[in-house]
Amino acid sequence: MAGLTWIKLNLDMFDNKKIKQIRKMPGGNDMVLFWVMLLTLAGKSNSQGYILFTENIAYTPEMLANEFDMELNTVKMALELFSRFNMISVKEETIVITGWSEHQNIEGMERAKVLANERVKRHRENKKKLLEAAQGETCSADCNVTETLQKPLSNGCETDIKKIDIRSKIEDIKKDRLKDTRNELNLIEHAYYNTFYRQMTPVYVKNTLDILHKGDYTELIIHAINLTKLRTEQQKKEKGFKYTLSILESWINKGYKNPEDVQRNEGELKTGTDSSNIPAAYKPFEFE
Repeated sequence: MAGLTWIKLNLDMFDNKKIKQIRKMPGGNDMVLFWVMLLTLAGKSNSQGYILFTENIAYTPEMLANEFDMELNTVKMALELFSRFNMISVKEETIVITGWSEHQNIEGMERAKVLANERVKRHRENKKKLLEAAQGETCSADCNVTETLQKPLSNGCETDIKKIDIRSKIEDIKKDRLKDTRNELNLIEHAYYNTFYRQMTPVYVKNTLDILHKGDYTELIIHAINLTKLRTEQQKKEKGFKYTLSILESWINKGYKNPEDVQRNEGELKTGTDSSNIPAAYKPFEFE
């Protein structure tokens, strides 16, 4: 992750009523210090306010306590309080600073955009390794031998022998299948990022691959992701990828193969499978 070198803080931060309330609580000054440190960590993560240890690993309360050298109870109490005050939210089991745009280093973000392609390239290389590991079907001992075919001659004797390397043929098939799956996964990852504003975790990559192994569900998966975003906007309630997976499980159990099946049988609003939708802006950060 290409982290920022500094973040913005309002000069009247300590005059804010929420900060004042926090400071008056037992351990309040420690919690305010933790809040400022959390903002700097979000800047280092540079992932639109997500508090990330790596691109695919989110910070846990225990990790934050170790990172900031604070008591775990203080960290947990602060996170609970920040969530109640709408200073943070939890999305996909990841802590997110609410309205991070209020704290962003705009100039740094411009610089970070220049590095975006490099981050995406590294991410895709990591996903490639994960994909190959998930599809690493090891060949059994039988595949190390060759198959012998006997061609009958005109006199009926099987004397003309031709050997075919089975392992080579299997490897060719696996390469073609791997390439197709990788292309499908790239489309799904694009839709995922434009809906949840982050890269897929290894767990969700595996979940997605498990679905793709069942059949050609690429368009159905993207449709479910887009529908998740639509329902989040309509209901004003965050719905994560677990919600998407539950939709997919229901659809697949009903025998649906594509978005047309869904719309024909359930009359879902058309969301399309185009993953080029522009992410909506985050809600501005306000202490009210």
